[in-house]
Amino acid sequence: MCNNNIVWLEEGTWSPSSGYSDYLICMYDISTGVSQKLTSAPGYRSYPVISEYAAAWYDQRDGDSAIYMYDLVKKQEKRLSAPDSNSHLPSIYKETIVWSERVPDGKVDLYTYNCVTQQTRRIITPSRSGNYPDIHKNRIVYSGPGWQRYLFSDIYMYDTATDMETRIAHADYLEVPTVGGYTIYGNDVGIPKIFKNKV
Repeated sequence: MCNNNIVWLEEGTWSPSSGYSDYLICMYDISTGVSQKLTSAPGYRSYPVISEYAAAWYDQRDGDSAIYMYDLVKKQEKRLSAPDSNSHLPSIYKETIVWSERVPDGKVDLYTYNCVTQQTRRIITPSRSGNYPDIHKNRIVYSGPGWQRYLFSDIYMYDTATDMETRIAHADYLEVPTVGGYTIYGNDVGIPKIFKNKV
């Protein structure tokens, strides 16, 4: 939810060929009491997020894993990911959308899209990680390789103003960080943990 707009997933028609239901992205305006469907094309989609500028979500309508957005100002839907991409888990803060994308060399890079300038930026972090990104102002937090690369994850932060990456937390099974204000949250073996005074 952002301002007066709520966004959610709505299950559509079951598709025997794909083995799953189509999902629609829907939005409700509290101030007007009007709801609308932001998508109409068939396909699986999930993880909708919204700001005052746009809604964004994960979308498989084209046969790959993509990020789509709906511009709330222009009233237009747009694909953000490159063709044949392997993109996941968008997050949004005001006009900036961030998502992770697994590239051909197996690493995970971050991408951002500015809804105002309509510019896409690829961020290649030193750790070459970017799982589960979340954004607040100029800070993006995400999980990446820990001390045993395939067993444990650490929490990293990337500052888009300075282009600097910082490892925020080092712990077992940290995976899903979120950032708001100046506190970064992680998930340690299913138990929420708070890492304060780190940013």
